[in-house]
Order: sequence, then C-alpha cells, then structure tokens
Amino acid sequence: MPEFNRPLRKGQGSVKSKNWVCLLEQIKENNHTIRNLTGEYKKIEPDCREGVRAQLERMKELHKKRNNLYEKQNDLKGQKWKIGKSLER
Repeated sequence: MPEFNRPLRKGQGSVKSKNWVCLLEQIKENNHTIRNLTGEYKKIEPDCREGVRAQLERMKELHKKRNNLYEKQNDLKGQKWKIGKSLER
C-alpha cells in the first residue's frame, strides 16, 4: 500500500488525509498573512499617494519656473543681440 494511503494508527485516517489537513492549515496561515499585509499596505498607501501628489505639484511649479526663466533668457539674449548689432554700426 502506498505511504500516503497507509493509515497512521487505527481510526486516525491516512497520511494523505493528514497531508491534506497540513495543506489546509498552511493555506489558512497564508491567507491570514496576506490579509495582514494587505491591511498594512492600505494603511501606508494613502500617505504614499499624497506624497506623490505633493511631489508632482512641486515638479509642476519647478517646471513652470524653469520655463519662465528660459523665456526671460531668450528675451535677454534677443535684447543683447539687438544692442550688439546697434553698437556695430
């Protein structure tokens, strides 16, 4: 008789049924761990999202300031070029 079907003791079932019970317990334990991890994630996630939102807003501000400075630089370069041309005459 294969080992997984052999009764352990009279009236206690087979090794196969014991393995099934062990697997069932492991599944329950894993599900419990998954629920705990999901709970921790849900506690942390809103703060992370808020942090990301704040960073995106800051990046938008910096991008806008940089673009404004680029425009001013181009205007200044244009004025410099015009002044340089007028001095050449």
